[in-house]
Amino acid sequence: MLQAVGGSDPFIHIISVVQSAVVGQLPLPAGTAVAELSAASECPGLLLVLSRDGTLQLWQISSGACFWSCKTDAFTAVSA
Repeated sequence: MLQAVGGSDPFIHIISVVQSAVVGQLPLPAGTAVAELSAASECPGLLLVLSRDGTLQLWQISSGACFWSCKTDAFTAVSA
């Protein structure tokens, strides 16, 4: 089982609960702060990230690649 955590550094840390260790990092643009992280059991290995600037990104965890990104006003709904 994996957990994804965003912090003050420009990375999303992928943590293995079984190993109790960080097993990967997804790089974010400098100055980007994570607002929300979401994963679905129907789509294992994918992670949806909402940044505080309203950017949505879809990541493939195994490759560490962001393969979709768009700018939205979604953060307005999160911060309200």
